[in-house]
Parts: sequence; C-alpha cells; structure tokens
Amino acid sequence: MASSVYIETTIPSYLTAWRSPELSLVAKQQTTRQWWDEHRERFDLFISVKHQAAIPTLRNVD
Repeated sequence: MASSVYIETTIPSYLTAWRSPELSLVAKQQTTRQWWDEHRERFDLFISVKHQAAIPTLRNVD
C-alpha cells in the first residue's frame, strides 16, 4: 500500500508555470519537476477539493 501525500497548491503552480527568470524560483520549479518525474508514482496523491480544477492540467505535465 502506497503512502498518501497531500499535494499543496504550489506543486501544480511550479509544474505548470512558465520558467521563472528568478533563480530561486527556477530552483524550486526544477526540484518540483524532478520529484514529480521520479517519485510521484510511489504515492497516492491527493489535492483539496477546492483545487481539483488543476488536475486536468497536471495530467498533461508528463
């Protein structure tokens, strides 16, 4: 059984945003993308009902 992980709102934001010119944001975007690509399948991911509109966008991130 996989562990559950709550996906906070910055995760879809970093995954779907244009690459930022600010180095600190670039690092956060890259770290988020790396975790998403390498680790998300190990977990049951959840997002709040309020933010479920982001789910179709996340499905297209791959």
